[in-house]
Amino acid sequence: MSGPYTYESLTERGAELISHFMMEARRYSDLEAGLRRERAYGVYMGWRTLVMDSAEAGVFAADDRRLEELLS
Repeated sequence: MSGPYTYESLTERGAELISHFMMEARRYSDLEAGLRRERAYGVYMGWRTLVMDSAEAGVFAADDRRLEELLS
Protein backbone atom coordinates (compact mmCIF):
# COMPACT_ATOMS: atom_id res chain seq x y z
CA MET A 1 0.00 0.00 0.00
CA SER A 2 1.49 3.32 -0.99
CA GLY A 3 0.71 6.92 -0.21
CA PRO A 4 0.16 8.45 3.21
CA TYR A 5 -1.78 5.43 4.46
CA THR A 6 -0.06 2.24 5.44
CA TYR A 7 -1.50 -1.11 6.43
CA GLU A 8 -0.40 -0.42 9.98
CA SER A 9 -1.92 3.06 10.17
CA LEU A 10 -5.24 1.92 8.70
CA THR A 11 -5.34 -1.05 11.07
CA GLU A 12 -4.65 1.02 14.16
CA ARG A 13 -7.13 3.74 13.17
CA GLY A 14 -9.73 1.07 12.43
CA ALA A 15 -9.17 -0.49 15.85
CA GLU A 16 -9.50 2.92 17.52
CA LEU A 17 -12.78 3.69 15.73
CA ILE A 18 -14.27 0.26 16.38
CA SER A 19 -13.40 0.56 20.07
CA HIS A 20 -14.85 4.07 20.20
CA PHE A 21 -18.17 3.10 18.63
CA MET A 22 -18.49 -0.04 20.78
CA MET A 23 -17.78 1.99 23.92
CA GLU A 24 -20.46 4.47 22.85
CA ALA A 25 -22.89 1.58 22.24
CA ARG A 26 -22.55 0.57 25.88
CA ARG A 27 -23.65 4.05 26.98
CA TYR A 28 -26.84 4.11 24.92
CA SER A 29 -29.93 1.97 24.86
CA ASP A 30 -31.64 0.01 22.11
CA LEU A 31 -31.75 1.94 18.82
CA GLU A 32 -28.86 4.29 19.56
CA ALA A 33 -26.68 1.42 20.76
CA GLY A 34 -27.55 -0.55 17.63
CA LEU A 35 -26.56 2.36 15.41
CA ARG A 36 -23.17 2.59 17.10
CA ARG A 37 -22.61 -1.16 16.72
CA GLU A 38 -23.50 -0.86 13.04
CA ARG A 39 -20.97 1.95 12.65
CA ALA A 40 -18.31 -0.21 14.31
CA TYR A 41 -19.15 -3.08 11.97
CA GLY A 42 -18.98 -0.70 9.00
CA VAL A 43 -15.48 0.39 10.04
CA TYR A 44 -14.47 -3.26 10.32
CA MET A 45 -15.82 -4.14 6.87
CA GLY A 46 -14.23 -1.02 5.35
CA TRP A 47 -10.89 -1.91 6.91
CA ARG A 48 -11.09 -5.46 5.48
CA THR A 49 -11.91 -4.12 2.03
CA LEU A 50 -9.05 -1.63 2.05
CA VAL A 51 -6.26 -3.80 3.41
CA MET A 52 -6.99 -7.47 2.77
CA ASP A 53 -4.64 -7.65 -0.23
CA SER A 54 -1.90 -5.46 1.19
CA ALA A 55 -0.57 -7.54 4.07
CA GLU A 56 1.01 -10.92 4.57
CA ALA A 57 -1.73 -13.53 5.05
CA GLY A 58 -0.71 -14.39 8.62
CA VAL A 59 -0.51 -10.75 9.67
CA PHE A 60 -3.88 -9.98 8.13
CA ALA A 61 -5.49 -13.02 9.76
CA ALA A 62 -4.23 -12.01 13.21
CA ASP A 63 -5.35 -8.40 12.81
CA ASP A 64 -8.68 -9.53 11.38
CA ARG A 65 -9.34 -11.66 14.48
CA ARG A 66 -8.25 -8.81 16.77
CA LEU A 67 -10.54 -6.25 15.12
CA GLU A 68 -13.44 -8.69 14.91
CA GLU A 69 -13.10 -9.39 18.64
CA LEU A 70 -13.51 -5.67 19.31
CA LEU A 71 -17.03 -5.98 17.90
CA SER A 72 -18.19 -8.21 20.76
